[in-house]
Amino acid sequence: MKIKSEILVPGLVMFPIFLSMALSISPQPLSVIQLWQKIQPSNVEVDQITRVETHIELLSYQPWRVDLRRSLAYSLLESGQTLAALETFDDLAENSELSLEDRLLYAQALWENGKAEPALAIWNEIRNEPEASVQLLAETAAQLHIREDWNGTYQTLLAWQALHGEDGDILYQLGLYELIFDPKNAGETLLSALKKEPRRVTAIRAFNEILPVIGSETNVTYRLVLTGQALAQQGEWEYALIAFTMATRIDPEYAEGWAFLGNAQGFVGNDGYAALEKAYQLDPDSKVSRAMLATYWRNQRDPLQSLKIWQGLAEEDPYEPFWQQEMAETYVQMGEINAAFEAFQSATTLAPDDALYWMNLALFSAEYKVGLEDIGLGAARRAILLSDSSGEALDVMGVVLLALEDFTSAERFLLQSLEKQPYSALVHLHLGQMYLQNNQFKEANAYLHKCIDLAQNEEIRVFAQKLIAGFQ
Repeated sequence: MKIKSEILVPGLVMFPIFLSMALSISPQPLSVIQLWQKIQPSNVEVDQITRVETHIELLSYQPWRVDLRRSLAYSLLESGQTLAALETFDDLAENSELSLEDRLLYAQALWENGKAEPALAIWNEIRNEPEASVQLLAETAAQLHIREDWNGTYQTLLAWQALHGEDGDILYQLGLYELIFDPKNAGETLLSALKKEPRRVTAIRAFNEILPVIGSETNVTYRLVLTGQALAQQGEWEYALIAFTMATRIDPEYAEGWAFLGNAQGFVGNDGYAALEKAYQLDPDSKVSRAMLATYWRNQRDPLQSLKIWQGLAEEDPYEPFWQQEMAETYVQMGEINAAFEAFQSATTLAPDDALYWMNLALFSAEYKVGLEDIGLGAARRAILLSDSSGEALDVMGVVLLALEDFTSAERFLLQSLEKQPYSALVHLHLGQMYLQNNQFKEANAYLHKCIDLAQNEEIRVFAQKLIAGFQ
């Protein structure tokens, strides 16, 4: 039986348990058989409400069937009738011994009815049961994770690992939790995950590079902030949020911890303004707090407010290229393309040996067709030289050449980039775009589908899907 790991959202109309039904006093065995056939899992045409009704009717004939009452509880929970599900689970618990699978869903019914403490207690008890399976522990960890019991999730994942769980995605999840709770053991777990999920090579390589720094930091609050930053840089915002939240709980007076937390909240779809405002109140002079607030206003489509903060930071620290880059991004949102172009160039002037700023300039030039043949192409070449022909820089050169409609050269650089980062969804996307523009639909289709398979970023996945839909 597959246990649901997501929250079953209530909202369906509650079907009364004690239903008045016109049933014969002595039902024919055939009618009971037909009812049992209707609730078989293989009968996919029967909706959840009908399953609930059928269970209730069957119980009126066979009230002694514990398995039938258990199945009713599951169906009620599945259909969103959480109060009725809880009542049915309560009845089961009083009259029979609940299996571990029953307890997993019983806790879910408790949670959905506002009984968080007993629900969490049950989920946390499951990992200590000797008969708990690898699958059940994985499902339990998922329930604890979405309920933000992070320590419980981590401990349950460790129990899962002790049973030699081999799922690469779950190993990776455990590795991310170990970055937060036990960085000394994270490296080995992440490498094990890499063997099963090679598409995560870029992120895992980055984590292993920063692990010595994180592991040697003795200040727990600062270590958590460093961990959160590392997670955020790889797009693991959900886990970055955990690290930043824990940092602010340990030291609620740490302004930059609140700033990073507010920024992370925005990336997971929440409003981080309260945390950002708290950061600013704690330390109005903090550049990090002000920068995160500027990012917030830009994400809220208020570029003027954002630009004002970036300009203030640039005036205070005129030799910092990052402020110039962020001003450039804000100018883009305002539609001030020439001002953005100048700001991107200023960043490279301030950091002439940093390949990242040259790549950003080249990508901007390619996207907006500004100074493409001289500035953009030159920036891409400079990035390749500075990065020792990194896969990222080769990809940028491919994008610039694609914008120049030099398909032959673009293909060469993009394929070279792919050799260095074969699991990059972005490179596959660019190759798909290149072949699509060159009317090579078969090749475009192959690379775009591979992009979808590899993409960790939902925006990249959706964009590739739209490109495929456009030519099929």
